[in-house]
Amino acid sequence: MKNRLIITISTALLILVSLGYVILNNFAFDFSSRDFSDPEFSIPTSDRSAADIQQVMLVIDFGGQEVVSHSAEHEQGITALSLLMDAAEENNIELKTTEYDFGTMVDSIGEKESSSDMAWIYFINGESANVGADSYEVVPGDTIEWRYIEPSW
Repeated sequence: MKNRLIITISTALLILVSLGYVILNNFAFDFSSRDFSDPEFSIPTSDRSAADIQQVMLVIDFGGQEVVSHSAEHEQGITALSLLMDAAEENNIELKTTEYDFGTMVDSIGEKESSSDMAWIYFINGESANVGADSYEVVPGDTIEWRYIEPSW
């Protein structure tokens, strides 16, 4: 009786191992032959589409309720300032700048002029920029915001 139980358990284990081997061989992926650049095998990293990531966004916040948005296809060499210039031209907004040795300053956008009380400050993806707008080259997916706000200097 004891031998019969051992034979039954051994047979059941052998069947389970064999079945597992067959299942794994028939349904497992051969990763070495897969093309992972194919979108079918890509793992989404966010809710943003590939087209969105290749875009850059510009927002002009005039302080208050007036906001102008502008999106553009990313191109090599676009700066935060050139993006602003394109948006101003496209939206028929007057833009005044002054060039200095250290870079270009935005004097006014529309009727809002920079002063010691209120100034045009730009932000990169929600963070205050630490480089001049004519020096910062935007990267795909960037959102550049120009805000008419009280300067912190």
